[in-house]
Amino acid sequence: MKKFINLKRNNSNKLILCSLLILASLITLIFTFKSKLNINQSIIAFFSSALITAIVIKLFSNNKKTPLNSDSTPHLKTNKTNQLVEPTWDYTKKQISDSLDSLRELLPYNSIVLYLKNNQQQFEIKHFISWKENKIDKSHKFISAAGYFHWAIKEKTPRIIGNVKNTKENVPYYNSRIDIKSLLLVPILNNLQLNNKKEDNIVGIIAVDSLEINTFSNLHKSITSIVASEINHIINSNKNYEIYLEKSEKLNSLYNYIEKMESNIEPDQVLKNLLETLQNIFPKDLICITIKKEDKSIISGISDKNLEILNKEFVHTGSLVGTVSETNKPYNFINMQEKKRKIFNNEIDKINEISSIRSILIYPISISHNTDEEIYGAVTIIRKNNYEFNTEQRQIARITIQQAAKGIRYSNKLRDISEQAIIDSLSGLYNQRYFKEMLSKTVSRAVRYPEKVSLILLDLDNFKKINDDYGHLAGDKIISEVGKTILETIREIDISARYGGDEFAVLLPNTDSKGAITLAEKIKTNFENKLIQMNEFETKP
Repeated sequence: MKKFINLKRNNSNKLILCSLLILASLITLIFTFKSKLNINQSIIAFFSSALITAIVIKLFSNNKKTPLNSDSTPHLKTNKTNQLVEPTWDYTKKQISDSLDSLRELLPYNSIVLYLKNNQQQFEIKHFISWKENKIDKSHKFISAAGYFHWAIKEKTPRIIGNVKNTKENVPYYNSRIDIKSLLLVPILNNLQLNNKKEDNIVGIIAVDSLEINTFSNLHKSITSIVASEINHIINSNKNYEIYLEKSEKLNSLYNYIEKMESNIEPDQVLKNLLETLQNIFPKDLICITIKKEDKSIISGISDKNLEILNKEFVHTGSLVGTVSETNKPYNFINMQEKKRKIFNNEIDKINEISSIRSILIYPISISHNTDEEIYGAVTIIRKNNYEFNTEQRQIARITIQQAAKGIRYSNKLRDISEQAIIDSLSGLYNQRYFKEMLSKTVSRAVRYPEKVSLILLDLDNFKKINDDYGHLAGDKIISEVGKTILETIREIDISARYGGDEFAVLLPNTDSKGAITLAEKIKTNFENKLIQMNEFETKP
């Protein structure tokens, strides 16, 4: 059948060729007759027609439909499973933008501008949020800053300027004059430790401005500092994983780990993600996460086959994990049989058949607080063979655990800021704003279901006299002791607050008036029975 088709196609092409030659000959004869050409001119005309015919035939034979060359069009790189692979830096930029965007709802602003250092050590605008978008000079760069920017970068410290002077010099990212009144500048510090050398360089700066005087508070500064720390964390994550994990077969597991870390801010979930990722990366027989509790540790995470030791405690004395948790120094050893050391304690070691263990890697989970290091716990990876943890595996373990430590620190900072927003620092009770919110919700619930609810209001007698006779430090001491007494007396479901200067309130769900009176008397009695020393305070004449 195929031969017949080819034969038919060849015969068809021959017929076309003959027809075109005959047509060329006729055209030549007509042209010769009309133009009265001599014999030489006629021959030239005929061969010209033949040449044109050959060109037409060639074009006809090459006129086939061909597929579009995909190499000539842009395309996304794919992995072996044909899933899209997003470039690392594009992913990092998205994470940085998302972090900066979180400030939209948390800060009063006219513009929020992020500068990051490029390879030429210039600070350039990478992302911004502004109500005056067309006024931002998107191409603005600087190496040596002036004014307030120079002050913040040189001191490596966040700065609040309540009344901005000389906006042209001090707010350089606008392309025309904007009457900025307040400015918040937060440097982004890189404190990543590599090769036992701790860096402390500025990699960027966040600028937040406002059209009103004295807009920004220390709370705004703390919130922006957390975002700056998170942006640095994202940048470092990108650097670390590009350096150490670009060719690793477990790259997808690590990227999934980062995504989980950035979407979960609870310490328990951070440790769970850490355990899952380490199990995917390391050839191992046991992975264990411990949390430090003073001179003891508790096992909070364990690989699936060893659940029997979950939540068990052990003292640090004589324990390898305890030593790492106390000294903040990692431990890596091969051929553990020669060491004859306890890893946890005798009971836990026996359950895990420690006698058959050959290789061990223990890393502390340490959380930085300014210049201090808080040891949160440790990660232990154990093998029952003599395969040593190589340099790359140790680096991966360190970086992954560092990520977890930063996630826990970020979670703790958010928790502290949240508490600052609703807790009265002097009494330790809720503040008035939060109490009003809870009062409204509790009363609405009581009306809807219905339920009983009671409210106790307390104030201090002769509080002004205490301030006058003993000073305001003594008055603060009284307020603090009242708060402690209330918290010691009420139930967990009760809500207590400092409502004013010397006024306090306690909201009692599911409590009638009789129960409220009983509790109020109990608070009063407990406070009256307290002895508060005033000798340390100076008395006024």
